[in-house]
Amino acid sequence: MIKRIFSLISLFFFHSIYTQNWLRSLKCASASSAYYAQRYDQAYKCYEELLVDDPFDRQVVRGLADCLYSKNNFDDAEKYYGQLSLRVDNSTQEAEEIYFNYGCAQAQQKKYKEALVSFENVVKVNQQHERAKKNIEILKKLLEQKKQEQKEQQKNKDQNKEQNQDQKEQQDQQNKQDEQNKSDQQQSDQQDRNKEHDQQDQQDQKEKEQKQEEQKQPDQQNAEKQKENQSPQPQPLPEQMQAILQQAGELEKQGQQLYMRALAGQQKEAGADYAW
Repeated sequence: MIKRIFSLISLFFFHSIYTQNWLRSLKCASASSAYYAQRYDQAYKCYEELLVDDPFDRQVVRGLADCLYSKNNFDDAEKYYGQLSLRVDNSTQEAEEIYFNYGCAQAQQKKYKEALVSFENVVKVNQQHERAKKNIEILKKLLEQKKQEQKEQQKNKDQNKEQNQDQKEQQDQQNKQDEQNKSDQQQSDQQDRNKEHDQQDQQDQKEKEQKQEEQKQPDQQNAEKQKENQSPQPQPLPEQMQAILQQAGELEKQGQQLYMRALAGQQKEAGADYAW
């Protein structure tokens, strides 16, 4: 009885495993069929479901990488090819194909050095791989061209740097000259202002002196007038001198009267028709 139960259980597990393997094989076939029919989205979805069940299945990983490469998703395809390159036997045709696809994904992203290494690995596996050899020659030319371009770019960069340095030096010199000119102009302007200020001070001083001179003239005139007005008055004569002058005046007056009388008498004698 126990043997029979054990046999039934073994048969059940065997049938389950067989069924799972059959379903997985069917799904792999469906994914491959979709891929070769260029239905890459459908194929990618199938491979992705298969990868969940067995993340280490190299065929599924390669199917995902091939789908991504066909969809021009070279970055993710390179990652999957890189994983496969670490797990593949370098002496098999599978390694040759994985290295080649790995190099193509790298070249599409312009990772020329990495792609060159991948194609060289292809030649190590199969020395008669003509496409890999041709790609190696192309990549070497591209790398040499890139190297020359980098040299040219560096040369241009250095020339631009020198030109910029020269321009900077010229600009610095020009700035210094402008500053010097500005300083000289400021000094010249200051000298002109000082000169104008001195001239103005001289003019103001001259006007001030002229005003003072004009003020002095009326003062001098007033002083002269005052001096004239203050001329010395005749001093009174002594009393004796006054008495003598008074007597002299009376005598002179008497003499004039006598003279007039005498003159009148002479005229009468002459028969004058008039009288004083």
